[in-house]
Amino acid sequence: MDPFRATAFYLALWYAVLAALGAVLLIALNDVAPATAFLIAANVALLFALVLMAAVSRFTRHITRGQFWRTLPPGQRPASEAGLQMARRALYDTWLGFAKGAAAAAIVLSGLAYASNGVSATAFAKAVRASTAPQAQSGKWMSYRSARLLPTN
Repeated sequence: MDPFRATAFYLALWYAVLAALGAVLLIALNDVAPATAFLIAANVALLFALVLMAAVSRFTRHITRGQFWRTLPPGQRPASEAGLQMARRALYDTWLGFAKGAAAAAIVLSGLAYASNGVSATAFAKAVRASTAPQAQSGKWMSYRSARLLPTN
């Protein structure tokens, strides 16, 4: 992987981690229902994709003014027009690939929000609890499970 693509990839990955962290904090601090949480995550993913597309549009015209250029080590910054064109192309391909992935994640999260509409958080908790609750076996000793330590109210 050439230094332009590696820098563009890791910078986009850092932005994606920050967006995901922001979405998780927004969901956790507001304590919302599962359908609303999926919808918030879908909206954050869609906004992330839109911001990446706008950034690609802006930075491919003026590549030397953005965070991508400042992230490159000074010795690897190209001076010629051909080098600038390679850096633009690497930024364009990588960030639009991330935007496409974020848009696909937004579609999946929106589908999950639609599927979980009307389902309360307690229903999810009961389903998880039922799957981890020990199964009663007739006359057989069950092996130790950590799920036995949890209350089964």
